[in-house]
Amino acid sequence: MQNALKMFVVLLMFAAFFAPKSHGQILGFYPAADTIFAGGGCTTPFIICSMPPAPPAQDMITVTPDWNTWMWYQDEFGIEHYIDFGYFLVDDSLNQYEYEIWYIPEGWPSWGPMAVPFDSLFLCEGYIARLQLKVLHNGAVIDSFSQPWVSVYGLPVEPGENAALLPSQPELRQNFPNPFNAATTISYRLPHAARVNVAVYDVAGRLVAALMDAPQSAGEHSLRWDAGGVNSGVYFIRLRISPNPASENAGEFVRVQKAILSR
Repeated sequence: MQNALKMFVVLLMFAAFFAPKSHGQILGFYPAADTIFAGGGCTTPFIICSMPPAPPAQDMITVTPDWNTWMWYQDEFGIEHYIDFGYFLVDDSLNQYEYEIWYIPEGWPSWGPMAVPFDSLFLCEGYIARLQLKVLHNGAVIDSFSQPWVSVYGLPVEPGENAALLPSQPELRQNFPNPFNAATTISYRLPHAARVNVAVYDVAGRLVAALMDAPQSAGEHSLRWDAGGVNSGVYFIRLRISPNPASENAGEFVRVQKAILSR
């Protein structure tokens, strides 16, 4: 009886050692950032997900912008860092996992989760979203990781000094001060008269403050966001300019800046 019990314990230990872990396979998304931004020229940003060769015992799932799309993140000082690609890293020493990637819009506008195909262009619809990697073993999800994501529309040109040569494009400047502890000033520039909407959203895509929704003339504009009663955290300031049929630059323009409220 004791020998049988010992054998049963050994078998349980053997099974536990070789069984896939129930969690922890995903090591993270790199570069590590609170939010990844993707912007596409005059269009919605496109990305391509693929699985290139990776180091032994690990899998790499890359997220690469299309030729007309740029990806970046902001550091703790609000400085933008442009990247050629991002990637999920997974510990798969036994080469036994399968993967799914989902694009999950949150807040406004809201669509249901969308499966992202591998090695194909994917249109990043929505505004604030999560890019989620799922790890599967024998058809069952055993781990997942979500990278906060923001899709930005209306970037005028490839990032660089040439952007300063386009005064006809709208511009949303970084709020100042940032981080801030009570109130901050938001400045933007309009090349032509248009209807302007300025709003603040939290990381879950919920509207926090509606600051402007009215026609405005061309030129420099600024407004103040008094964040009294708002909890500390990361927020997104969105500038949206509605289409202006009378302008040669007609078309919706959307730009986002990250604001940090620290009390």
